[in-house]
Amino acid sequence: MSYIASITEKGQITLPAEIRRLLRVKPGDQVSFNKKGQQVVIEPAKSFLNHKGSVKTTKIYTDKGADQAVSGHIKKTYAQKNSRS
Repeated sequence: MSYIASITEKGQITLPAEIRRLLRVKPGDQVSFNKKGQQVVIEPAKSFLNHKGSVKTTKIYTDKGADQAVSGHIKKTYAQKNSRS
């Protein structure tokens, strides 16, 4: 089945209700537009949180511990890049 949506002056469209149901999206959700050849595929956007648990580790981090680990990595990487200059 084919659906038509108008584009506003701001470049916005309204997804038809049937398409929103098919994608299982609701107000406030995001969708991604992906070019595949000469077609554009619309999919629900994947949130970073959708990947929770997908990386296996032996360490368990608290939020504070994760923030510290990321911060430490950034500082270390930045220091290495600056020492090469």
